[in-house]
Amino acid sequence: MLVNAAHPVPASALPERLERVRGVNGDIPLERTAARALRGLVSAVGGDGLVLSVSGFRSRGEQAAIWDEAVAENGVAFARSYVARPGCSEHETGLAVDVTLATEPYDFIRPSFPDEGIGREFRRSAARFGFIERYRAGEEPVTGIAAEPWHFRYVGAHAPVIEQLDLPLEAYVARLRRGTSAERPLRACGLLIWWQPEGEPMPRTPFPLIGASVTNEGGIVLVGCDGHGA
Repeated sequence: MLVNAAHPVPASALPERLERVRGVNGDIPLERTAARALRGLVSAVGGDGLVLSVSGFRSRGEQAAIWDEAVAENGVAFARSYVARPGCSEHETGLAVDVTLATEPYDFIRPSFPDEGIGREFRRSAARFGFIERYRAGEEPVTGIAAEPWHFRYVGAHAPVIEQLDLPLEAYVARLRRGTSAERPLRACGLLIWWQPEGEPMPRTPFPLIGASVTNEGGIVLVGCDGHGA
């Protein structure tokens, strides 16, 4: 699901089930699947007790309070760069998490997560557990958000594909919309992926469908298992 200033969080995207992960100041709520994936990722890189969550799911009211505080303390330009407006934050889906290291100074808005040591191992393994680094340096004109090396978004099976294509989420969804269909899917990482308009019936395919997700821009992305490999 695409969430940004042009694609606000729909009511249907609010997480139904939350689980808690270890945070800097107590446990942090995340959407259940994302929480379990994050715990697996942290454990896999030996980060238990070292990689901590700063922020996960936020209600609309919490996001509004963070926006207002950022504006009051640092001005509108700063807030636009590092804080999504209420209704336009991935945190409201429960699928986004900001992380830091236990050894780093605590900063809620811009937590430190260096690309070295365990931070680098976390990034290298993230896609395997369904996460992408959402706001990378150089992609600001596309994402509308300044580089945030601490912000990771759970996208499930799409993560290895996005990593392979080296695209921001906006460009990935646009590529699927412009260039794929059930007859011409994107074949990558052992998957068949395509976009179709929301509301169209599910196609009959000679391969098993393993996922479908609303894009929040008028379509649905379907994922099938490619029996021929990547």
